[in-house]
Amino acid sequence: MELLAPAGTVETFFAALENGADAVYLGLKAFSARAYAANFTLAQVSSLAQVSRQRGCKLYVALNALVKEEERPELMETLGALQEIGPDALIIQDLGVYYLVRQHYPALPVHASTLLTIHNSLGVAQAAAMGFKRVVLARELTLSELAAIRRQTRLELEVFIHGALCYSFSGLCLFSSYLGGRAATRGRCTQPCRRLYHYRQESGYILSLSDLSGLELVPQLQTLGIEAIKIEGRMKSGEYVSRVVRAYRLVMDASLGDQKQAIAGAQELLARTYSRRTTSGFFKSPHPQGLLAPEDTGNIGLLLGKIDRSEESWATLRLLESLSVGDRLRLQAEATGERRAFTLKELQFQGQMVDMARAGDEVRISLPDPAQTGDLLYKVGETTPGGSRSEKKWLEYLYSLAQPAKLTAKLDKKLRLPENLGHPKKTKDHRSHRPFVYIRTRSCLEALELHRQKQGPLLVDLTEANFNEYLGQPRQARVLSGFIWSLPPIMFEGRLVFFRQAVQTLIQGGARQFMVSNLGHFQLLREVSAHLPRLGRSAAPKAKAAGRLLTEEARDREPGSAAEPEFELTLYSDYPLHCLNLSAFQALKQLAVSYMTLSMEADRRTLQLLLRQAPSQRLMTYLYSYPNLMISRAPLPEGKKALRLISPLGERFRLTATDGLTCLAPTVPLLWQKPLPELQSLGLHRFIIDLNRSGLPVSQVGDLKRRLLLGPVISGGMSMNYYRGLE
Repeated sequence: MELLAPAGTVETFFAALENGADAVYLGLKAFSARAYAANFTLAQVSSLAQVSRQRGCKLYVALNALVKEEERPELMETLGALQEIGPDALIIQDLGVYYLVRQHYPALPVHASTLLTIHNSLGVAQAAAMGFKRVVLARELTLSELAAIRRQTRLELEVFIHGALCYSFSGLCLFSSYLGGRAATRGRCTQPCRRLYHYRQESGYILSLSDLSGLELVPQLQTLGIEAIKIEGRMKSGEYVSRVVRAYRLVMDASLGDQKQAIAGAQELLARTYSRRTTSGFFKSPHPQGLLAPEDTGNIGLLLGKIDRSEESWATLRLLESLSVGDRLRLQAEATGERRAFTLKELQFQGQMVDMARAGDEVRISLPDPAQTGDLLYKVGETTPGGSRSEKKWLEYLYSLAQPAKLTAKLDKKLRLPENLGHPKKTKDHRSHRPFVYIRTRSCLEALELHRQKQGPLLVDLTEANFNEYLGQPRQARVLSGFIWSLPPIMFEGRLVFFRQAVQTLIQGGARQFMVSNLGHFQLLREVSAHLPRLGRSAAPKAKAAGRLLTEEARDREPGSAAEPEFELTLYSDYPLHCLNLSAFQALKQLAVSYMTLSMEADRRTLQLLLRQAPSQRLMTYLYSYPNLMISRAPLPEGKKALRLISPLGERFRLTATDGLTCLAPTVPLLWQKPLPELQSLGLHRFIIDLNRSGLPVSQVGDLKRRLLLGPVISGGMSMNYYRGLE
C-alpha cells in the first residue's frame, strides 16, 4: 500500500520524502484545488520530478480545479509542459481536462480526484471505462462499502486517511462560491462551514467537522487491498508533514505482532501536531460518533487567547499557552469567523522585545493586519529550534540536486481563443426563439398535475417516494414515461439494488429520458440497458462503446421526437457534472449527453466565451432554484430533521435531513431573470425552473413561469457569480 503525502512548498516536499512517503502530490500555481497554498512553477516541478525519480518516489500533479473557458489556452500549454516533465499521474476533476489529456496527451496517466465524487462501484467502473488509472474515493465511505467496491474492480483505489474533513461531499459544495464567488471547486474555498451559526435558541459551529485520523485502521485498509492512503495538507508546514508521514510509516512497516506498539508510538507523534479534535470519519459507521462538535470553533491549533486591545498593527492579549517569535498563528474574527494565518515577527512583554513568553503573560504581538477586540488567536505551528531554512534556501537546495528542464511545449494556434473575448458574438437576434422551459417537480403526482396544466417538459427526481408514486399510477404510464427522470448525485453501494430495479422498471415502462449528475450514472444506464434483451426487449442502445449510450443522430433530435428509436436514451447532464469550458462540453458529448446543464458557478464572461463556441441549442441553465449548497453524510445533531441557520452576517440557510443525507440550501432563490435577455441573445434558450424548496403551490407554477420570462423582475433573488465573477 502506497503512503501518499502532500507538498505545498519545497520544504514540505523534502519533509515527505525524508520521512517515508512512497509518493507526493502537489499543485501548480494555476489549476490547483488548493489555490491558497504556495504551490509550484512548472520549472520547479521539473526539478522535483527528477529528485523523485532519483529517490524512487512517485510524483503526482493535482490539476484538480475547474477550468473557465478563458483559461483553456494556459491549460493546454501546461499540459504540454507536463507531458515533457512526465509526472507519474495527474489528479483531475474537470471533465474538460480529462478530454484534453485523452485527445492530445494520452501518455499522461490520470487519477480521478475525490472532487469527482466517485463513491460507489458504478462510478469506479465508469472511471475504468474512461481510462482512469486510479480513483480517489469520497471520504464518506465505510470500510464495508470500500470492501464491496474493492471486490468489483481491479482499478487502483485511493482513500484519504488523515487531515481535514469537509462537511460536504467534495465536488458538491457551492457554499463559498454562493457567498462570494470563491469556488471550492477551484481551490478558493473561504471555509464558511467553519463559522459560527445561530439556530433555534442555540449557536455553534454546526457545520465544522472534526479532523480525520485513521491511524488504527491502516492494517484493515491494507487487508482490503486499497492501493494508496492519502494525507491531506498541502497548506501545512514541513513540521506537520514530517510528523504525520513518520507516524503512518511507522504503522505501515510494523509486523503483525508489533502493530499495537507501533500505533501507540505513532499516536504520540500525531499528538504533537496542531489539529482539531479527531475522528475516524465514516470508516467505522455511516453515523459516526464525534464527527461533529458544535461547541468547538473548528480552528486548528492551540487557543492562545482573546484580543483584549488592538492598535494598528499591534494587539494585546493574556496568553493561555506559551508563544515564541517564528510561531505560525491564525487570527479568527469574532464577528464573521474570517481567518488569517501569519508568522509572528515581533513579541513584547513588559515593554521589552522578547523571543518567547509563557502562559499567563500579558503580551503585545505584531500583526500583518489590524485585529478587533474579542478576536481569537491560535497557534498552528511552532518555530524550529535554531531556526530553519527559508523557502528560498530550500529552492536553492532543490536546484543543487536537479536543475529545471528546458520546456519547449507551445500552444497549437488552432486552440487559441478568438479575439475580442469580452464581447458576445454578433449573430442574428436569438430572443425571438421560443424559450424551452423545463420544470423540476417535487413529486411524481405534482408532475402529473403540471402535465394536465400543459406545463413542461417535466423533471422528476428518482427517489423512493417518487418511484412508489410512479408504481401507484399504472393508468398514467404513457404520461409518466415522457418525464425526464433525474438521478441523484449520491447513491451509496447499499442502495444500488433499488436504483438498478427502479431504472429498469422505468425503461421497461417506456421512459427514455434521464438526467445524470455523477459519472456512475452512465455505468448504471449502460448496465440496465444491456440487460433489456434478456427481459424480453428486442434491442439495447445502439452505441455501446465505453461511456456512450446514443448515436450522434439521436443526440441531435428533440426529446420526444416521433422518429426516436425505441431503445435510445436521451441524456441530460445536471450542474454537478460541471460544464464551464468547451472541452467539458466535448467530454459530455462523448459520454452521450444530449443536453448539458451549465455549471451553477459560471460567470458572465465564461458564458459569453462558451456560448460563442459550443452549440447553444445543446446547453441549458437554471433560471430559478434553491440549490443544494452542500450535500453531506453528516447527521443533524440530536436527531433533528431540519434547522434554520443564521450566519454572523445575517445570511439565512435551511439545513435538512432526508434519505440519509443532510443538505444546506439558501432561503432566497438563485435567480437568473435579469441576465435572461442577454443569455437569449447569445443563443441560449433552454432553462430550468426548480420547484424544490420553493414552497410554491402547484396552481401558481404557470404564473411563476410567465413572470420569469416576461416580467416584472422578481425581487430578492441571487444571481450568484453571473455579474460579480467566479474566482
